[in-house]
Amino acid sequence: MLDIKNFNSNIINSISNGVITTDLRGQILSINNSAKFILNIAPKKNYINNNIKQVLNKLDKKETVLQALARKENLLNLESILCLDDGSERTLIISISVLNNTNNEIIGFVISADDISEKKILERQVQRNEQLAALGELAAGLAHEIKNPLTSIKGFSQILPNKLDDKKFLLKFSNIIKTESDRLNKIIEGLLQFARPKGEKLENHLIEKIINNVLDLMRFQLNKNNIKVNIELTDMPKVYCDQNQIQQVFINIILNAIQAMPDKGKLTVRNELLVRKSPENLFYEFNAVYISDIGPGIPEKHREKLFNPFYTTKSKGTGLGLSISYRIISEHKGFIEVFSKVGKGTTFVIYLPTVSNW
Repeated sequence: MLDIKNFNSNIINSISNGVITTDLRGQILSINNSAKFILNIAPKKNYINNNIKQVLNKLDKKETVLQALARKENLLNLESILCLDDGSERTLIISISVLNNTNNEIIGFVISADDISEKKILERQVQRNEQLAALGELAAGLAHEIKNPLTSIKGFSQILPNKLDDKKFLLKFSNIIKTESDRLNKIIEGLLQFARPKGEKLENHLIEKIINNVLDLMRFQLNKNNIKVNIELTDMPKVYCDQNQIQQVFINIILNAIQAMPDKGKLTVRNELLVRKSPENLFYEFNAVYISDIGPGIPEKHREKLFNPFYTTKSKGTGLGLSISYRIISEHKGFIEVFSKVGKGTTFVIYLPTVSNW
């Protein structure tokens, strides 16, 4: 006859994730071999009936785990660093699931641990490769953008010695110098802002208030282009942000929408509270802002490069607006998504974590 208890125990010991079960007091009821390896504890020691604190000593977020157990709460995908005796580190993902009996009473906890150190190393390598590729694109874009005004200035300067007595030419030349110098300055300022954004002044803000301020600022451009604005904003938890930087993001994206509808159109701005995985693979509560236009849409081949520095499909512009916006939102622990269909319009979604997730 099949011994169900031993069978289940063999299954638990065969999986690669570390699994520990405890009672309500945190006393260990079971611990599999993977958990002992991942948490770097003595493999032959019997930890049954010992407190869970003993196997979490080397975790940098030990207190967060213990607090979740004390509050009898689930904990999802907590990234934590395990410090080993030789000075090296492991990156772990810790989760807690509350264990209920048939009467739905809490009787204990299941704690899982996964070693993602190798995954983190690979991610860093991919990120470095992407950064090098982006740097190459940045350099090529910068060279292209600077070359155009310099070519104009050089061309006129070569003719200048033969036109010193031509007042009309000198006036035209001085205007060209000013225009192209301003253009160069704009490129450099944008590049510096992309590389080193202004210091953040983080405070609690209502995102709806920031959006309404931006729409008021842009009322002239919206009216000039005969764009109807549909506002669907509801009261949401505050976000912890630099108001000026977030305002700049909304201005950049709404300007893009206006330029996509030069004659007339409709701009819809709405928000929604939802829970999603953050770029760090953690579940956060986000205040999501949707900015939609009914313009021509963005082809897929362009969407992939939208946030690349100096990438633009416009005849005018540096192609830094969306890059800077992406950088700002990333530094606020958020992210941006773009949804678009050719001939149907485009929606930018800006996700900012609520105050409770800082």
